[in-house]
Amino acid sequence: MSLPFMHRSAAILLLLALAGPLHGEPRPWRNADGSRSVRGEFVKRDDRSVSIVRSDSKEIVIPLDQLHPDDRLWLDAEHPVTPVDTPEVEPTRGVFGILEFGDTREETLRKLRESEIVELNIPEAMLARVGMNGAFRTKAKVGGKNALLFFDWTEDGRLRDIQLRSDPVPAAGFQESLAACWKELADLLTVLHGKPVVSAGKLPAEPPAEGEIKPTHAWKLEDGGTAQLGPAKEDGEVRMVVHFTSETLIRETKKNTAGNR
Repeated sequence: MSLPFMHRSAAILLLLALAGPLHGEPRPWRNADGSRSVRGEFVKRDDRSVSIVRSDSKEIVIPLDQLHPDDRLWLDAEHPVTPVDTPEVEPTRGVFGILEFGDTREETLRKLRESEIVELNIPEAMLARVGMNGAFRTKAKVGGKNALLFFDWTEDGRLRDIQLRSDPVPAAGFQESLAACWKELADLLTVLHGKPVVSAGKLPAEPPAEGEIKPTHAWKLEDGGTAQLGPAKEDGEVRMVVHFTSETLIRETKKNTAGNR
C-alpha cells in the first residue's frame, strides 16, 4: 500500500534527520597543544590538511601539523586518506641510458647530469674548458674497469656517435685482461637491444691495428643505427669499446628463393 504524499514527505524528512548533517556532527578541533579549539563539521581532508565548516557556515582549513594528536588519530580512523594509484610510466629508453641520436650538446649535457648511471669524472669547474669527451664515466665499473664516454657530433651540433671506452690494458694478454669487461658489456647490450646480429664466441687472438676497433658483436638499434662491441687499440694499448652510431653498418642480405635467377 503506497503512502499518501504528506506521509511520504514526512518519512523522507525523518530519514534525513536520522542520517544527520551532510558532513557529520559538529565536534571540537583542538590546536596542537590543546590550548584552543574550534567547533565544526568535517568536510574533507588530504594528507596535509583538514577542512571543516563552522556553525556560521564559514569553511576553514587546518594544517594537520597544527592539529592535536588525538584529533589526528580520530581523523585517520574516521576519514583515512585513500591512496591514489598512479600508473607506472616506463622510462624512456635511448641509445645509451636516455641519450638519443639528434640530441643537442645542451640536451646531452643535461641528460648526463641527470643520469643515474653516469657521473662526472672531472671537477665541475673544468667541464666548460675541456668539454664532455672523457668527462663522464659509468658509476659502476664494468668487469672491474672504469668506462668513459666520448661523443661525436654532426655539423649542426647534433649527437651522432657515442663511444663507451674502458680503462686501457697492455696489448700483450689483452684477451685475459678484458674478458670480464667484454662479457658484461655483451650481456648488458643484449638486455637493452636484443639478440646481436653478429656475435663472436671469443675475443680475437691478435689485437686490432692502431686506431681501429675489431667488432665481436653488433646490434641493430630499434630506432635506427648500430651498436658494436670489441677491442680497440690506441697509443699501443687496448681498450674495450662500445660504439653507438646513427649509421646503419649492418646490411641484411636477401636470400635467393626458388625461381629467382
